[in-house]
Amino acid sequence: MIGEKLIVTNALLLNIPESADKTTLSIFSLPEGYQDFEIIHGLDEDFIVKEKDRIIDTRNNTEGKLPVAFKYKLIVRSNSYDFSLSIYEHTEVFYFLAKNLELQISSDNLVDEGIIDMGKGKYHAFSGVSFKKGEMITISIKGLGKGGRRKKVLIVSLIVLIILIITAAIVFGEGKSTKADKSSPALLTEKKKAYTFIMAALDEKYEKGEIEKTVYRELHNEN
Repeated sequence: MIGEKLIVTNALLLNIPESADKTTLSIFSLPEGYQDFEIIHGLDEDFIVKEKDRIIDTRNNTEGKLPVAFKYKLIVRSNSYDFSLSIYEHTEVFYFLAKNLELQISSDNLVDEGIIDMGKGKYHAFSGVSFKKGEMITISIKGLGKGGRRKKVLIVSLIVLIILIITAAIVFGEGKSTKADKSSPALLTEKKKAYTFIMAALDEKYEKGEIEKTVYRELHNEN
């Protein structure tokens, strides 16, 4: 199973105190197995070291507030996915944004902010404030794997659409060549055959479990 790719964005506001060790490096926790890490703000790719469950900014700490944002992809191979993120620096604000609005996301540490528009797309946003060094943020994601079912539904719908287009073209062509009335027995018979074929295809897909019951009923009623 290849898995589903989930696009995630983390946005943080670090607050590095004046008393902090200036030789200490900033570390940012990520879920193990993340891919395609991309900096949005506050970091420099030339100074980033990537490890399996975190990234390290090799520049020395500077006191004050540091806004940081980055995105990455998670490869999820099951319908649920739980992970924890470690807090390495005092963080005044933490945002977790998932670019999939149909997922069920929950966290004991974050507040559900609902859907927000990030310009290039909408994200399901979760936020938290005042995280101290050493704390953990836990996140649970459910409802993954629906993408595969949606693809199957789209494929079936596309097949139905193609059949309808072909059927309409045949009927229209016959109508032009024979100038027959739209309600003539011959045309009605052809339409019946076409829709019977469509319904048989839907029934077969449903019996094989390739489409859900609710989708099957909707397509069945439409046709």
